[in-house]
Amino acid sequence: MNTEDNLPKNVAGKTTKRISVSLSPDTVEKLKSIASAKQITFTEALRQSVLDEIYFQDEIAKGGEILIQKPDNTLREIVFR
Repeated sequence: MNTEDNLPKNVAGKTTKRISVSLSPDTVEKLKSIASAKQITFTEALRQSVLDEIYFQDEIAKGGEILIQKPDNTLREIVFR
């Protein structure tokens, strides 16, 4: 029997893995705020945040830039640390 057969499945039917992380109180509060605003779970907010970061880093690695358009139509580049 494959050990992955015993892992919980997410809504897409893929295996999930339980992990433990330490986050600052500020980060926890920001993730709670994201979860509340989007009406999703804390775990989903964390998962989406990680996937967003991966997407941004992949695009930057391919030479792309991440830009924000302000209400006055000016563009600002987002620089990741």
